[in-house]
Amino acid sequence: MANLRAINSLIQSLADWLQSSYAQARRPVNQGGGGHNFLPENLRFAPVGSNALSTEALPDDAEIGNERVTIYLYRVSIDPHLRPAGRTRSPEMKPTPLSLHLHLLFSFWSEDASDDHLAVTWLMRQLHVFPVLDAAALNTEAKWEADEVVHLIPAELSNEDMMRLWDALTPSYRLSVSYIARIVRIDPDESDEAGPVVARRLQFGEWKEEPTL
Repeated sequence: MANLRAINSLIQSLADWLQSSYAQARRPVNQGGGGHNFLPENLRFAPVGSNALSTEALPDDAEIGNERVTIYLYRVSIDPHLRPAGRTRSPEMKPTPLSLHLHLLFSFWSEDASDDHLAVTWLMRQLHVFPVLDAAALNTEAKWEADEVVHLIPAELSNEDMMRLWDALTPSYRLSVSYIARIVRIDPDESDEAGPVVARRLQFGEWKEEPTL
């Protein structure tokens, strides 16, 4: 489980992991990399919100160019198989964790069609071969547990759903693929800094014996 920073932590960790993996894929073989120098140079993986997409992704950067893959969280849903079912039967009656699915849209922004094609192919192959983010890839922001894993699975969007999504955004349609990150479990504790219980509030009343017949 993780704390309230889990969503932001997961998406930023995913972007950082993809960035590192992509750099490794472009590195010459004699330097321990994949040697795929035909991949777009200086491709960046960037989490964005709706406001950033409304400005045509990200501002131009003359130093590293405009080759980008944006990661946009367009929906959050509760895992249908792990919906909260009240409280557990533990002595503390602790609430069950909140189990979420994060619906992510990867969009490709470049000046050249072949760069888009190479980038989307590399991304989909990477998530096919390595579909799991574990504690080694997740940053410490959300205080993930040591055995925590998040699976990334393709999510097929219909043409209608895809068009509706892009109609709600300002920029023109860009080549995009969707995935679901599951399961992101949120700790039910109200606060990471909450201290132990030091007092209980009990209510007493007068007990009356039931009359006997």
